[in-house]
Amino acid sequence: MKTITEMLREMNATLRPGLTTRELTVVALKNGFELPSDVKELYQVSNGFVIESVAMEFVPLEDALALRTDCFTYAALTEENDSNPYCVSCGEYLNGYVVHVFHDDAAELKFRSVRSFLEALHHTAITDEDLDDLRSDFDAAVRTKSDIRDAKQLMALAKSQKEEEYSDALRFAATLLSSENLDELRELINTGDGYCREAVLQRLKKIGTTEAAKIVDEVSGEYKRFVSQCANRLYAAGVTATVVSDTQIRLDPGPVWLNMESFFDDRSKPNIYDRVVERAKHFLNTPK
Repeated sequence: MKTITEMLREMNATLRPGLTTRELTVVALKNGFELPSDVKELYQVSNGFVIESVAMEFVPLEDALALRTDCFTYAALTEENDSNPYCVSCGEYLNGYVVHVFHDDAAELKFRSVRSFLEALHHTAITDEDLDDLRSDFDAAVRTKSDIRDAKQLMALAKSQKEEEYSDALRFAATLLSSENLDELRELINTGDGYCREAVLQRLKKIGTTEAAKIVDEVSGEYKRFVSQCANRLYAAGVTATVVSDTQIRLDPGPVWLNMESFFDDRSKPNIYDRVVERAKHFLNTPK
């Protein structure tokens, strides 16, 4: 296993003087971070650096923004001029994991540690691959005992969280669960969160077993039946509705398309079919 120093040198990273133990403590206290051990090791080697081959900068630790939600604390370590930093989780939950945080999209859990993140960057740099093809730890099928433990902790945590944190916790849990956790993955499909449902379906497709494929088919079948039932309710209410490709509903005159996936995620709520009819009539009566 290569050291952090060896990986940085082989990537021709532009280095800066490292931080002392005391300086690390001062910065961590100032920003409210609980720094994982490999982050401390990295910043003792170099307090920020630039890897030109992949156009990525690790910012000096004192410039690492603290991004906080109700349940996650991130230190934004990288800068790529796109406001989408790779962050290390420094709080109670997912401590040490690396999360790719997007300014206009859902965050993605990418690596188990900063060291693992560096190893992926090292592979990308020395093989001249595109940074967009950076290999996540979770592209592989194997999950560790710690992954499963953290996934179940996140599922329990989500129950007490607000919308954004609820969604992130559930999606991260889906990423961490293994092929042995199909019951938990099935449970996540029915949480009412569309981002989570999509994450679980993608996870099941990657797992690729017969049992996982069966769950995907079951969800697809349930979705199509839901769309058909909604169309029947619309017909009964005098709304001209056409089912398209078994998965969409077009309203006329218009055409107006209903967001059936959103309604599907709310299917367990009372009077969901009445809400579909009400929404359809609202759209049709809204002046164009």
